[in-house]
Amino acid sequence: MPLGQEHLAQSAEESFLFPNGPVEHNRQLGLAEVEKFLQKYERLQAHWQVLKDCAIEIIKAKMKEKDIRGQVTGRVKDIKSLKAKLEQRNSRAPYKDDEAILNDGLDFVGLRIALYLPDDQPKVELLLKEAFVYESTTTFDRDWDYGRPQAYRKRFGEYAADHVWVKLNKGGQLQYYKMFKDYQRDAITGTSIIYQSQPLEVQLRSVLMDAWANISHFLEYKHLDGAPSGKEMQLLDAIKGQVEGAEILIDVLHQEHNKRINNNKRRIDSVEDVNDIVTEYIPADLLRKIPRGDMELLLKVLQTLDHATPYKLRKLMAEVSVS
Repeated sequence: MPLGQEHLAQSAEESFLFPNGPVEHNRQLGLAEVEKFLQKYERLQAHWQVLKDCAIEIIKAKMKEKDIRGQVTGRVKDIKSLKAKLEQRNSRAPYKDDEAILNDGLDFVGLRIALYLPDDQPKVELLLKEAFVYESTTTFDRDWDYGRPQAYRKRFGEYAADHVWVKLNKGGQLQYYKMFKDYQRDAITGTSIIYQSQPLEVQLRSVLMDAWANISHFLEYKHLDGAPSGKEMQLLDAIKGQVEGAEILIDVLHQEHNKRINNNKRRIDSVEDVNDIVTEYIPADLLRKIPRGDMELLLKVLQTLDHATPYKLRKLMAEVSVS
């Protein structure tokens, strides 16, 4: 068959197989790439699990070092969820190979830091930038929307969180290699398949917001008995408002706590301050019988012994009271 006729025959065959032309052809090729990637993804789950565990270990160690309290959890995206996401994205922009999939901003590994103190979040963001290679941050405030029609329009919006994208730095990659003791070369391709440079998504929010978000996600997306009613959504929204209010109260509580701690560390320079603290342990009528000169002498002794702070004086008085 002449070359021109062969080309026409091939075009006719492609038109029959792919009525929508090259676009549909590319989508089908992309789906084939997705299927190959998913097979490899399932086979190499250990690599992704170690990447998750390594990142969690690094974050927990840094949070302990900086005395930041919270819960650190993580997951590797399950096959079913990943398949649905890849097929959806492939329909818009067909994938050409594994690299295109890996570079498509998917949260193959997702971590979550739920903080006991909401105002610790800036510290954790700085911690992540120090402990990893920082990529970017996406902020989800209460006004963002899923874009789905709902039976009730929320007053307090969706969950609030920062999604920080990071990668292991050189120290983290070394830790990854040490953790992955059973690593072997891929049996099929014969190449090294290690995902130590793959970006990770880290969600930051308070433990209260995390609890609300989990309940909301379960009711709205994991339900088996139909979508939530308008009344259910209204109640969920009201709880969200309470969560936001509680976060503010926790912030104020933390500020007052820090103020008290700092006050306990300040130097005592007056007899009146000594009297105020001693009164907590000695009845006021008895304290009035103590000459002022004795209290001034006590203050000088405390200053000489480096005990002239509210914390140290209270500790001393407590020991004396017990004895």
